[in-house]
Amino acid sequence: MFAFSQVLRLRVLLVAGLIAVTSSVAIAATVTTLTVTSGGSAVSTVNSGSVVTLTATVTAGTTPVTVGQVNFCDATAKFCTDIHLLGTAQLTKAGTAILKFTPPVGSHHYKAIFLGTPNGVLIAAASTSQTAALTVTGLYPTV
Repeated sequence: MFAFSQVLRLRVLLVAGLIAVTSSVAIAATVTTLTVTSGGSAVSTVNSGSVVTLTATVTAGTTPVTVGQVNFCDATAKFCTDIHLLGTAQLTKAGTAILKFTPPVGSHHYKAIFLGTPNGVLIAAASTSQTAALTVTGLYPTV
């Protein structure tokens, strides 16, 4: 059996070892950009019933980040949860995540949030895109 002082010493050594391991890991800063398209063209206004594509691109410097997920959100909400989370998409080997949907009539603001990668070959920090505005025109606006 270990004496209390030996167990305490072992725990201190384990913690010191973990700190040494984690302090040597570099975390790459990322940039997330968001584009809004419909019918293959960038848009800021579409007619009701149009399919809209949100495309997030995530890079670490000039290198595409190819692992991780992106949340597409209502940018006017404080948190990207519940009804403010439009969808989640996996990054592709090109470093993009795509969400296609048909938004309701009205004014909308979207953002893309890269969730970061906690482990693996590249540890990448989370990042958020700029806000993209979209107006959907039609007869019956929603509130």
